[in-house]
Amino acid sequence: MKKLSQFFASVVLLLGLPILSGCATLGGLSETNISSERVEKFPEGEQVNILVGGFFSGLKDVNVETRVFDAPYGKVWSVAKLTAEKLDKVGKRPLVLVDEKNGRISNGVITRNTLIGLGGGAWMDQFRIEVTSVSDNKTKVDVARKVVEKEVVTLAGGRRGIEGRWKSQWSNGNIEKWVLTQIEDQIKK
Repeated sequence: MKKLSQFFASVVLLLGLPILSGCATLGGLSETNISSERVEKFPEGEQVNILVGGFFSGLKDVNVETRVFDAPYGKVWSVAKLTAEKLDKVGKRPLVLVDEKNGRISNGVITRNTLIGLGGGAWMDQFRIEVTSVSDNKTKVDVARKVVEKEVVTLAGGRRGIEGRWKSQWSNGNIEKWVLTQIEDQIKK
């Protein structure tokens, strides 16, 4: 029986990987999305892809939205720092790191200590904004977001979270696009 289960697991894996890779290129499941979509108002709440949710947890733990701006690195970098401060104030994701040397900014943090005591359905996220010079007058900005959610289980008819059972969720990309929209608007000023 065990060998039969292993056989079926192998068949599912062999058949499932090509399907998933096809979805990744056709259905927007790829790791990095070059986006021109604008999100004007800060999106409240969890902002995850509920249709996929944690089903593919572990395959893609971080969503990355990318945009290339027609502006020099120095201008985009200064605007990205202002936008990270705005994400701190408006989005309540604390600014935790500004790495001038490598062009990276981090907002929000997921650590074991911040997860203690949160019940089922609770979620946390963290962001990384990375600014890279493409040429003298073109600069690429990647906005990455990782989301984790506490699993909810039913025990004896009641819903409750289990300590330590966190799973990755897929971001729907809206907050990342909001960050890129803020950067774009500040560059135009």
